[in-house]
Amino acid sequence: MKTTIIRSSLLLLLGTSLGHLRAQTLSRSVIASGGNSFSSSSLQADWTIGETVIGSFNGSSLLVNQGFQQGPDAAASSVKSPAKGHMHLYPNPSNGILNLSYTGTPAGVLRFSLWSTDGKQLNPTWVQQTSGLWTCDISALAPGSYFVQVFEAGTVQVLPLIKR
Repeated sequence: MKTTIIRSSLLLLLGTSLGHLRAQTLSRSVIASGGNSFSSSSLQADWTIGETVIGSFNGSSLLVNQGFQQGPDAAASSVKSPAKGHMHLYPNPSNGILNLSYTGTPAGVLRFSLWSTDGKQLNPTWVQQTSGLWTCDISALAPGSYFVQVFEAGTVQVLPLIKR
């Protein structure tokens, strides 16, 4: 008798809850201290204030953008990424001297920046050793994940780095 009541109660509960169940969906979201939206028949504008972190990570099959609103299927930046494979960061993971090699002829002056995963730009000194090889001492950095950005004549490449 008790099992019949419990079974009937569970079936009733299951039957009534099926209409209210929904699958998880992914959507873009913005975390900022303020902002708003405006739309008319010919214009849509969205803005935010107070986004503290701006960055991009471009892997072989994944693009992760952080900061500043991006519309659906829009490019994250007007900056074009150079062909992959001509820059190499080693040793990675590293705990001391980091090397960045560049094969080919740069289209302009190379500039480097180093970012922590919490969005802080760090300013270590990069020293050009030879044509196509730069070094940087990262021994003073805390262990963790970082990103090295390489800027070259209007292009940028982001390389992940692990500091031991």
